[in-house]
Amino acid sequence: MNSFAKLLLAAGVAAAQGLSPMPAAASTGDGAPADTNIVYVGRWDRSSPSQAVSYYGGSYLRVNFNGTRVSVKLAAPANFYASINGGPDVLYEGRSGTVNLTPSPLANGSHSLRIAAKYQSDVLKFQGLALDSGAWTSLPAVRHNIIEFVGGSIVAGYLNSKQALSDHAWLIGEQLGADHTQVAYTGICLVDQVQCYSPNAIGMSRQFFKQKTVDYPSAPDWDFGAYQPRAVVINLGTNDSSFNVPATTFQAAYASFLQGIRAKYPSAEILALRLFNGAYADQTRAAVQARIASGDTRVRFIDTSNWLVAADFTDGTHPNDAGHAKLAKLLGPLLKPHVSGFFTSFEAGEPVARANTVEGSANVANGAGVAAGMDTGTTTAAAHAGARALRIAGNDLSATQSFSYNRLYDLALPVAANTVLSYWIRPDNLNGRSTAVDVLFTDGSWLRNLGAVDQRGITLHPNAQGSGGQLQVGQWNLVSSKIGAVAAGKTIQRVAIGYDQPGATGPFSASVDELSIAQAPFATSFETTDSPLTWSDTVRASANVGGYCCGKSTMESSTRIGATAHTGSGSLLVQGRDASATQSYSYNRVLAVNIPVTPATNLSYWLFPASEAGSGTSGTYVAIDLLFSDGTWLRNTAAVDQNGVRLSPSQQGAGRRLVQGAWNLISSNVGAVAAGKTIVEINVGYDRADAAGAFRGYLDDLLIF
Repeated sequence: MNSFAKLLLAAGVAAAQGLSPMPAAASTGDGAPADTNIVYVGRWDRSSPSQAVSYYGGSYLRVNFNGTRVSVKLAAPANFYASINGGPDVLYEGRSGTVNLTPSPLANGSHSLRIAAKYQSDVLKFQGLALDSGAWTSLPAVRHNIIEFVGGSIVAGYLNSKQALSDHAWLIGEQLGADHTQVAYTGICLVDQVQCYSPNAIGMSRQFFKQKTVDYPSAPDWDFGAYQPRAVVINLGTNDSSFNVPATTFQAAYASFLQGIRAKYPSAEILALRLFNGAYADQTRAAVQARIASGDTRVRFIDTSNWLVAADFTDGTHPNDAGHAKLAKLLGPLLKPHVSGFFTSFEAGEPVARANTVEGSANVANGAGVAAGMDTGTTTAAAHAGARALRIAGNDLSATQSFSYNRLYDLALPVAANTVLSYWIRPDNLNGRSTAVDVLFTDGSWLRNLGAVDQRGITLHPNAQGSGGQLQVGQWNLVSSKIGAVAAGKTIQRVAIGYDQPGATGPFSASVDELSIAQAPFATSFETTDSPLTWSDTVRASANVGGYCCGKSTMESSTRIGATAHTGSGSLLVQGRDASATQSYSYNRVLAVNIPVTPATNLSYWLFPASEAGSGTSGTYVAIDLLFSDGTWLRNTAAVDQNGVRLSPSQQGAGRRLVQGAWNLISSNVGAVAAGKTIVEINVGYDRADAAGAFRGYLDDLLIF
C-alpha cells in the first residue's frame, strides 16, 4: 500500500470514529497534531497542521502509542486530565510546554492515551506528542457512536470534583463505550440576547452552531460534517428561569433550537430533558410535541421528575458527584439502545463505507463494463432519511450463476441473543431485489449461510430476498432480523453488501439506508434468566371469559417452564374459556416497559395456538397488544403483520394465517403507525366474537427492536 492509500484508509477510519476535520497534509504515526491516528472528540479547530485547539470542557483526544514514554506539547497553560492504558485520570494543572506524562517509564509495548480538557475555560493548544526515539502512534479502539450533551453548568461539570470528567455526560459516554461531547457553558441561557450569567448575552440557541464558546463572540460556524452523533441530549433553561425569560419566548426558542439541531443532525435521536428544578416543563414538552407533529419522530421529552432529591445537589441547583452518578444510572439506559451497536445512514460525518471494494464475484460487471463485480458508493440521488444512501449497481451477465459481495465496514462487534440487524432498501428494478446486507464473523462464517430470517420469515441471503417477492420495486422496504437467534456469541468482523441471483440477467441497482446493528430495546424468551413478568394472571379488561380449569375464574397469563417453548424451556401461557358466541375478550397485563417508538421499531413474537376439542381455532385469537403513553392501543391502529393481517387478537384469528399445533412468527413494523409514541405496557389479549369454548396459546421470543 502506498503512502497516499494509507492516508486515505486512515482518513476513512478517522471519519468513522467521529473526528474533527483534518488538514490535507498528515503524517500518520508521528504524534503531530495532523497525525491521522489521533482521534479528536468534541469541538476542535484543526485548520492548522501544527496545532489543534479544543473548545468546551470534556473535549478530548485518544491515541495509541508504543515505547516507554510519552509527553504532550501544549502552546499555552491549561488544566487537563491524562489517562494511560485506561488507568486513573491524572490532573495536570496550568501546564504548558512539553509535559511528561510518564515520570515512571512504562513497560515497552503498545499503550493507550487519553487527554481531556478539565473545564470550559481550559483551551488545549495541542502541538503534538513526544515519543521514544523510533516509536510511533497507532489508531485507538474504534468507537462507532457518539453522544452530544448540550446545556449549561449542569452539563459543564460546575462544582464537581473533576468538573467535566465527573459530570453525568462524561460518565454516560464512558459507561456505554461511546464517544461523547459536552457543548456546555456555565451560566448560559437558551434564549439569545439575554444577559445571563455567561458573557456577551449570547444564548446557546446561537452559540451551539459556532465552533467556540461564548467567550468568542466572533467565532466561526462549526463544521457539522465533522461528526454525526447518534443521540443529542439537551438540558437548557435553568438560567433562563433565573432571569425570568417569558414562557412563550422560551418555548419558541426551544422549538426553533430543535429544528436547527435536526437540520444539522438528520438521523440523531434528540432527548429534551425536563429541567431538574421543573422550570419550563410544559413549554419544553410543547416544543417537542410541535416537532413530532411536524413529522420528526426522533425527538422526545424525558420527564425527570423525582430523579434527584435534595441530597443529590451541592447547592440546590447543581448535582454533586453522587447526583451525577445517579443521573448517569437513570439516563444511560435511555441512551443505550441508540449507541449499543453500529449505525449509519451514510451521511457526512458518519462511518465511511468502502467504495467499490469487491471481495468475491462471478459474472457481474461494473459501470465500466468490466466483469469484476458491482459498484458500491454513497449517493444523494435517493435517501430514506437525510440526504445520502448507499448505492449498488451492476450488470448480471449470466442466467446460471451471478454474484458480487462488496466490503463496506470493518467492525469488532459482539453479537448478543437480542442483537438485531435492520436496514431500508429501495430496489430500482426486479434484479435489484436480490440485494442484501451480509455480515462476516470472526469464525469465518457468513450471515447469509446461517439461516437467519427477516420479519417476513424470508432468509437473509440476497437470492432469497429477491425470490421471496416481498420487496417492492421503487419503494423503501424495511428489512430486519434478530440475528442473535443464529449468531449469539459470535463477533462481527465485517459488514458487506451482496447481490446474488442465479436465474436472470441484465442491469440491477438498489439503494440502502439507515443500516443498524444493535441490541433490541426489549427482548424476553420467558426464561428464568430473563426479567420476571411485572404481572401474572392480571386482567385489565374482560367480557365473557372465564378460567380454563382448576378453579380459575379469569384468563391466565403466566410463565411456564418445561411446557411448550419455541426456544429454551420457558414460554408465556395464555389460556381461558370463552363463554359467549357473540362477544368475548380478555386483555391481561404482562410487562411494564418504557420503550420509545421510532419509524424503524418492530414487534415480533412466536405463537403456538394449541388445539382444544370443540373450540375450533380459538387459540389463534391470541395476540400481543401494546399500550402507549398517550392511552392508545396497538390493536386499534392500522399495524399489520408480515402477512398483511391486522395485529388485534380478533383479526389475527380471523385472518386464518396462523397454524394450530405449530409455532407461528408474527412480526410488524409498528413504527409505521406509532412512531413518536412510547410503549408503557405489554399486554396479551384474547378476542373472539363468533365462538365459545376453551382456548390456549403459548408465546415465546418476544422482541421489540
